[in-house]
Amino acid sequence: KPREENLAPTTPPVALVSNWAAILQSSNTPVSTKKVKHTRSNSESLSTTTLSSVTKFNMSNESVLPLGILILKIMYDPNYSVFGEDNELPVFKIAPRGLTNTGNICYMNSILQMLLYCVPFNRLLKLIEDKSIGTLNRASPTPLLDATIKFFNDFSDKTSGLSSEVEDASESAISPETFYMTLISHEKFSHLKWGQQEDAEEFLGYYLDGLHEEFLSEIRKLNTPSVDSLIQTFSNENENVEKVSMFKFNIKNTVKLIKNENKNNDNEWNEVGSNNKKISVKRTVEIEPSPINMIFGGSFKSVLIVPKANNPNQFQKSITLDPFQNLQLDISEADTIEDAFLNMNKLEKISYKNNDKEVQLKKQTFIDRLPEVLIIHLKRFSYLKDKEVGIEKLRKKVDYAHDLHVPSEVLSNKNIISNAATSFKLIGVVYHHGSSAEGGHYTSDSNVANDWLRIDDTTLKPISVDEVLNGGTEESIKNAYILLYERYN
Repeated sequence: KPREENLAPTTPPVALVSNWAAILQSSNTPVSTKKVKHTRSNSESLSTTTLSSVTKFNMSNESVLPLGILILKIMYDPNYSVFGEDNELPVFKIAPRGLTNTGNICYMNSILQMLLYCVPFNRLLKLIEDKSIGTLNRASPTPLLDATIKFFNDFSDKTSGLSSEVEDASESAISPETFYMTLISHEKFSHLKWGQQEDAEEFLGYYLDGLHEEFLSEIRKLNTPSVDSLIQTFSNENENVEKVSMFKFNIKNTVKLIKNENKNNDNEWNEVGSNNKKISVKRTVEIEPSPINMIFGGSFKSVLIVPKANNPNQFQKSITLDPFQNLQLDISEADTIEDAFLNMNKLEKISYKNNDKEVQLKKQTFIDRLPEVLIIHLKRFSYLKDKEVGIEKLRKKVDYAHDLHVPSEVLSNKNIISNAATSFKLIGVVYHHGSSAEGGHYTSDSNVANDWLRIDDTTLKPISVDEVLNGGTEESIKNAYILLYERYN
């Protein structure tokens, strides 16, 4: 429930500014001085200066780039990678602060507070702020990205470290109404109504999809000379032939996929093995790559075994690879997160009639690729067919830990490499408070510089590591709803 009176914003929606630089210039919040960014077209050649093999890479010496080019470098140039505990790329130094809630927007507040402390996402936004060429004097093509960078700057600590005064952080709460106004001007968020409660998990999906689409639109704008120049620059700066070849392949393939220049339809069924007794076919549902699915994206592998109609003793195996951005786990028969993973992987037997004969299919789902940051959605709401109340909330306790080791049984073979590849650390939790899906309240816990902070709109409270693991019980109306895990590097 909102902590303040449910009042709609009294001021008209703020006009969208042209880019992140203009947003910061229009803010009353002081910001650090940045180098002047000279606009140039995508077709201009990028710097081709050869780096000395003994020179340590320094991001501050790198030139600003068109956003589309920068996105490609973030995805495929190791020097621009946003991952790794020893990563020296800059981040927004976030000072914990509350968010006001005058319009049932706790679903948005809880998600944004959780993402503030997701380091790869934070580092991505900071890199874009520092190293992308602006779009001054014309409407921004990336309003959601701009608003997000502005939001992170509102929380940015201008001192040398994180704020340690939680009381002051609560008193200096920020209004998210400007960010909200930018959201509702976006077609994807046109369904949002001030004062109307929404589902936090659905909002997170819409929000990440919106950023993903803005990144893709910037890559689509790139012309061939600018892409070729990017590849040539990387080649000049790297002596490793295999590394250069891989970079070129990834860049070319990504641009073709996003611009829909691939002639082959990757979503069609293809035969991958055959003999007289068994045929295997494979279908890959590809999603255009972007920094968003680079951070949060994984994929499922579904295996379906179907008896042949003319000979039930012979089978056809079909394999489908499907992308996911958040992992939805059925917890109805699970007491732990690991149980829910194993239940997802259980062999399903599906019966149907074919030519008046009963046929049984077998289906099993695996995780083919794990993301760097794993979003786990605990499915607590289900539709009821025979009751007047349409949606029921499952309030059972499901145990989770600070360290998650994804069971090897649920992984396709190529992913069973080492424990490190399947080990994650908990960095955030979003809770739903309430007995039904129609209402309630959302709060979050965030790992802030290795300490945990409980955030309830404008209220901030330090908590112990053990309190984070108390995700609710059958008797409680407060239950863990979204878990955010980051892969150990």
